[in-house]
Amino acid sequence: MHHNGTAAAVARIIRERFADDSPESLTRVFEALKSLNGHKLTKRHHAALIAAAGEPLTFGAGLTRTGYAIETVRAFNGVGGWRLRLSWDDGCPIVDTDAIWRDNPAVFIGAADRNAIRSGYLAEPSRIQAIADAVDAYRAAAAALETVLDYPMPDRYEIRRTLAECHPTEFAATVAAAQSETLTA
Repeated sequence: MHHNGTAAAVARIIRERFADDSPESLTRVFEALKSLNGHKLTKRHHAALIAAAGEPLTFGAGLTRTGYAIETVRAFNGVGGWRLRLSWDDGCPIVDTDAIWRDNPAVFIGAADRNAIRSGYLAEPSRIQAIADAVDAYRAAAAALETVLDYPMPDRYEIRRTLAECHPTEFAATVAAAQSETLTA
């Protein structure tokens, strides 16, 4: 099953996620922090870091109280947001970019690893096509299921939730339980 539109959409999603994992604003803020390496970060530096980010930032311990951090306003509620811990203390930190890099592995190292994986997928059109074919098959099966579970079937939502939309291990457990009930009945 080859639907080129789906393959193009899969590749587009993968390409778009590169930027989500390495937002340009984060890169610019980290570069600006390098110029402050070894110095105490104070309020007088905030405006320069906000200018480097090109978007609103918050500074300090915040609600989590897990050390001093810089974060975008959308760090916890939107794609492309980020949170960068500068120190484990809540007070104004001495900037140590090596420690910042080390203490934020999901931000830096994890992003590089995820982007390397994305590059591997994008370099192999057959992998993109395999994903697209699976998506097309999934959508066709979902449409067929919708047709047979249409109103007035009163259990359509539970059947869909329990069997079609669950994790594969949950599906296997549900089917195994039903089979064992059938054998003992």
